Amino acid sequence: MDTFRGHHVSMGEIKLIFRTADRNRDNQVSFAEWNDFHKLFVAPFEEIDQRGEYWLDAGDVALALSEDQDWFNGIKHFVPEDEQALLIEQFDRFNQEQNLNFADYLFLRKCNLAFKECASEGVIGAKQMGCALQITSPGRLLQSPEAHEIYSLANLIRDGNKRGSQSRINFIEFLGIAHLYYYFSEFELPFKFPHINKKDILRAIDEAVLPTTMNPTNVEEIFQYDLAEMDFKGFGGSLYAYRLYKRNTFDGETVFDLGQFNSMLELPKFNPLLLELIDELYTPT
Repeated sequence: MDTFRGHHVSMGEIKLIFRTADRNRDNQVSFAEWNDFHKLFVAPFEEIDQRGEYWLDAGDVALALSEDQDWFNGIKHFVPEDEQALLIEQFDRFNQEQNLNFADYLFLRKCNLAFKECASEGVIGAKQMGCALQITSPGRLLQSPEAHEIYSLANLIRDGNKRGSQSRINFIEFLGIAHLYYYFSEFELPFKFPHINKKDILRAIDEAVLPTTMNPTNVEEIFQYDLAEMDFKGFGGSLYAYRLYKRNTFDGETVFDLGQFNSMLELPKFNPLLLELIDELYTPT
């Protein structure tokens, strides 16, 4: 796995890449396994990595979507052109370049496969959620209650889950929620469902277990007011709010101005229940 060292990946991500290449699970990657892995995953990645840095930017992703790459054809089918820029945003690279490393690329490939294998009419319903998550996070045996909890959170984040709505979710929504679950299913992070402990996350970052997307500053800002732990829905909702916050503040800023706040409210698919609450409580100052 020396190919990937020094290319924006953590030790946890290198282990994940190794497990993906090790098809027979004998803790070794044979010459044949490496050849197959290189042909299926590495070569297509290098083809769109225009700078050769193992670090895909928005231009690289746009190039892949504009060309006839088999693995991107599914994403082009599932994601409208005006939403394709949202793909990279689901990877939570706060305070960093908004790029994808090789492990992110592998995860995007898995999401593409999950939709091909499990989606119905281009969306994921409650019954398909377990099937899809087992493809994106094969390292954890997913129980049905967990799959339902994750599916409910995806609905809650999108529309406030008004009246218990359980609408089916599209590719971007699935990518966002599956990437959240991916932190706890594939990277040996202590995870006693549904509780998520702040100290466990900070320890995993210090030991380079988690993906490079997470850093201590993000965790401290997500766990506000000296919170020690959250349940899965609380953490997911906080992460969603943090994504909006980071997307709409400039580098180094810690507060919104009025223009930035109003721009955030006008984002497509902004949570309507949250909008109603803001309309009731918000007084411009």
